[in-house]
Formats: sequence, structure tokens, C-alpha cells
Amino acid sequence: MKEISTYLPLDYNDKTPVESHIIKGIIRDLTIKFGGCSVGSQGMGYWQDPKDGVIYDDRNVMVTIAVSEDQIDEAKSLITQIGKQLGQEAMYFKVTECQIDILDC
Repeated sequence: MKEISTYLPLDYNDKTPVESHIIKGIIRDLTIKFGGCSVGSQGMGYWQDPKDGVIYDDRNVMVTIAVSEDQIDEAKSLITQIGKQLGQEAMYFKVTECQIDILDC
């Protein structure tokens, strides 16, 4: 299994807050598509656009999903679509190899 992490911006680049129903919909879609999703606490992120040097700062939340090897490209495509939906220039996409078990209780 692979663990994929990305950051969802909570504001558009003009600092207008992303509507909560949009964030909730993205989280729901990730959960349905990949069987689960974890959302971390709110933080700040900074990114410099290599094309023009503009520095962006975002309030964001980290979102983590678990995928099989053959779902990585699908996850990459979905995160890219989410970035476009939220007006982003780029999206952070981290893939970590890990052992993941879902334990029945």
C-alpha cells in the first residue's frame, strides 16, 4: 500500500474562503473513491511559483488516503482536478510506502 498526502487550501488565491460544502464534497469524494480519508489539523503552507517567483501562502488542511500501487495515477489525476477546482497553480503530492491494516473491532 501507499499513503498519499496532499494539502487542501482553505482559501482561494484571492484570500476568499473556499466554501465549506466544497471542502466537505472533496473529502467525501476521496473517501468514496479510495475507501477512506484522514483530515489533519489546519496549518499554513507557503509555495513559490518557479515561473514568476510569486510566493503564495495558504491556510490548509492535510488530507491523507491509502491506495494500492495501481491507484497512484488515479489519485494523482484526482488531486490535479481538485487543484484546478480550487484555482491552484500546483498541488503538493506525497507518496509514502507503508504497511496499512484496517483492523476489525
